[in-house]
Amino acid sequence: MESENALLRIISSLPAEDKFIVESLHETALALGYNAKISPVGKKPDDWKCEYIAAKPKRVLYILRITGPRFSIRAKLFHIAEYSDVLENCTGHSKASLLSASKDCENHGGGCAGPISFTIDGKAYSKCRHFFLFEGIKLEDVEGIQRLLQNEAKYSADI
Repeated sequence: MESENALLRIISSLPAEDKFIVESLHETALALGYNAKISPVGKKPDDWKCEYIAAKPKRVLYILRITGPRFSIRAKLFHIAEYSDVLENCTGHSKASLLSASKDCENHGGGCAGPISFTIDGKAYSKCRHFFLFEGIKLEDVEGIQRLLQNEAKYSADI
């Protein structure tokens, strides 16, 4: 309950629609069995992150980043190739956000298993497994992002 109160305090800087979006995605992660770990980022008082972590195996589903009146979600979609059809059915806005904001793989100095390759709308992509970024999330994007998170949780549990 402490993390719930902390999250409510942190999202108070967000506009009303963004609060609803963050709360919806938060509830999705909790329902999937992930725990919220909130911590400040840097020295600014309005810069926070919340990692949604599964206990076993210890795995991060996504990281919510809140900086003042803005937020973003960095999802760990390690199995997106298995459910790329779910991404294809997301809104055009969320697909465009994910594809433009997500980084290409830099292999993290050799300590990474490499990029994730997947196909959406007939085009092949290869992105960093640690950096599937959603920015500027709109209300109509939430359902699709929730389905992505649900599928990732399912495929992560199957290993």
